[in-house]
Amino acid sequence: VTVRNFLSASERAAAIEAAQDPEAWAIDDRDDDLGYAHEVWRMEEVMQRDYGALFQKLIDSAWSIERRTWGNILDFVFPEIEYIDYNVK
Repeated sequence: VTVRNFLSASERAAAIEAAQDPEAWAIDDRDDDLGYAHEVWRMEEVMQRDYGALFQKLIDSAWSIERRTWGNILDFVFPEIEYIDYNVK
């Protein structure tokens, strides 16, 4: 699903700030055979703590897309919000 212009410039800046927060943590759980390099940070706790409105926007949209597209997730899950940087070598 593509949602053009979903985040404003200030929301994009907030997401980058959240990913750079010391409480966001880098994860390394991707397959080593992927054909591209990238780095990943989990940041849902930072988002919820410091950027509550943006966190809620992301969660609400994810639930909406899930229900309209697949409809197979139960009523409760733990959110995982990741910042992925594909501009790595």
